[in-house]
Amino acid sequence: MRLVECRRYFGGSFKESEIRRAENVLAALAERGRPGLAGGRLMSATFKVKFDASDKERAVTIRPPDIARYERNEDSELVERWLRERGFIRTNQGADDDEAATAVLEGA
Repeated sequence: MRLVECRRYFGGSFKESEIRRAENVLAALAERGRPGLAGGRLMSATFKVKFDASDKERAVTIRPPDIARYERNEDSELVERWLRERGFIRTNQGADDDEAATAVLEGA
């Protein structure tokens, strides 16, 4: 699984937002010596996923607080397990999922 697009909102008087796209966003940032994705509020993140039973990658897009879009509904169980194991989905009540998802991407 690799991050191919990230949308963040910074707000302010000009309602600034940023969309970053690459074949691998985190690798592209690392190649240029830039830290992970920092600042702003996560609006969405799109990943390319290669499933064992498939010859081609499929896209999965997540949006806080609890929205995921899959190319195939049968992908949901595996993808949600992957997201939960990496901190994108929090199981405790009262957690701020926007902040949790942003923190996971910032730390990547």
